[in-house]
Amino acid sequence: MACGFSPDGTRLLLLPHPSFPGLPQVLSWPGLDVLAVADVEAAQIDPDGIDVYGCFLDHDRVLFSTQEQGLWLACADLTAITPIKLPEQVTGARPEFSLTLGLSTETFFTRIWRDGRDLSTVWRLRTDAVAANNT
Repeated sequence: MACGFSPDGTRLLLLPHPSFPGLPQVLSWPGLDVLAVADVEAAQIDPDGIDVYGCFLDHDRVLFSTQEQGLWLACADLTAITPIKLPEQVTGARPEFSLTLGLSTETFFTRIWRDGRDLSTVWRLRTDAVAANNT
């Protein structure tokens, strides 16, 4: 599924539909040449759990969600895949993420299904978040 374009419009982020096997990919636009494929095994991500929600945050980074393992931040070439840990007091113990949108280079929106209802949230990544695996 097409998730979004890079800010300059030259690349397209694709995530697999949960009903069909596949891996996150970045393609050239409009040529559709495969530029990068995520190595989810190296990041210890269940390939069957990759969700349909993701986006480019900026020219160099993408964000995508998984069904069981939460949100992940990666370089635009789909390397350096790092989990984003959000506070459990907001997300609940087993959050389900949907509609993830980049708002700026360090800010994103995601909808969380929690306690039988949708919770709309906006998050800002700290500069040290990538190294510390936190937001």
